[in-house]
Amino acid sequence: MYFIRRPKELDVWGNLVIQRQALLEQGLPVQGLNAPDSLQILCNEQEFLNRMEELEEQGKQDTNQTLVPVVKKRKLHDGRADAENVAPKTPKSGSAKRAAPSVKQKAAQANSFMDFFELPSNSYVQKSALAVVIKNLRGDLRSRISNEKKPRNMTGSDATAQIAEGQLRKAALEVRKYLVNYSNHPDSSVDAMMQLIISQGPESIHQIRQWLDIPALNAVSDETITNIYEDFKNSTKHFAKSVERETRYNLIKSQHRLRCTKVQITKESALKGCYSGPFGFVHAQLSRQGEELRADEVKNKPSLCTDLRNQNGINILAMLSHEDGSFKAMPGPTDAFPEGFIFLGCEICQGKSEGNECNCTDWLAKVGVPDTERSSFEFDLDEMIVPSHMHLFCFGAKRWEGTQGILNLRRFTADENGEGGVQIVGLTRESKDSK
Repeated sequence: MYFIRRPKELDVWGNLVIQRQALLEQGLPVQGLNAPDSLQILCNEQEFLNRMEELEEQGKQDTNQTLVPVVKKRKLHDGRADAENVAPKTPKSGSAKRAAPSVKQKAAQANSFMDFFELPSNSYVQKSALAVVIKNLRGDLRSRISNEKKPRNMTGSDATAQIAEGQLRKAALEVRKYLVNYSNHPDSSVDAMMQLIISQGPESIHQIRQWLDIPALNAVSDETITNIYEDFKNSTKHFAKSVERETRYNLIKSQHRLRCTKVQITKESALKGCYSGPFGFVHAQLSRQGEELRADEVKNKPSLCTDLRNQNGINILAMLSHEDGSFKAMPGPTDAFPEGFIFLGCEICQGKSEGNECNCTDWLAKVGVPDTERSSFEFDLDEMIVPSHMHLFCFGAKRWEGTQGILNLRRFTADENGEGGVQIVGLTRESKDSK
């Protein structure tokens, strides 16, 4: 689960500014994600269930329910029916399937990997949830190695061993990032991770090779593995010193970044005061919130409502206001575009190189925003490992087939005044790696 971080070097006009050294070291998670126990209400199962019950009670008096859990019936021996929250059937087959041998093998390999490196070192992180991350990493590395093009200039009897050595080195460096990141938390176990790697010696590399389980890597000799280990140890030590010290238990700064399009909005811009949601929803919500002036403005000028997600496949990722310098990550459909900047993203431009055409650039050209008022931008991200009790909950207004229910994350994480709620920017799921 990923969340946008507030840019630490961006003022309201997009110029680089020098921040205090403390901020540069600490980083800038958005409001609601900066405390040691941020998102504890999601990660702690009892707190999660208590909050769910609280919002369900509110939902009985509110047509816009926050949670709609799936409730199924089971027959008792006397023929009576009893309501029970159970895991839904799989959408494709309609019934739960027994885990395939390959799935069990991947789970066993993930557990073996974590046991060797003593993960999770953070008591706030579930081992079963981290196992999914480790399985995803393994699938990604195996795919990279399998799809890597063989160098044409590498020939001879030792070519196979040389190629395998290079692949194992790269894999070890990628594993290094995960070991450090998932050991970086207030309990200060990054140093303990380094001591573990030192005490295990070259066996660390043997463990990574065994975990990957790729026959081609068996061509790497024990002597070469010792050399790889020395590089692995030194680079891990260097990387551990370079990462920001994490002060939170449930969140870490992600290795991933989010590419998007930054758009400047001036006083004369046609986009100033527009909304990302559809007319009917925006008008109804503003009226409900007592925003009569804004509701009347929308009613008199429906074109202010762009309905970007449904009509163009575009999300507003963030807004930066020139008026007060405020930054809002993942704004809602009733948040008006301010004078300053908005940040757009779609499935095409996210993760793609600068200059590619996408839904964002097509729409901006259509509404007359010149190239000089838009540019590519990248956000740093925070991430949280989704705990097992949140498995198969979906986010949004409609429940997907095969899910347990709907979870309005912004409302779920808001305070008693309905303020301070956060919103995710994306999710990853268990890999479909079949190798």
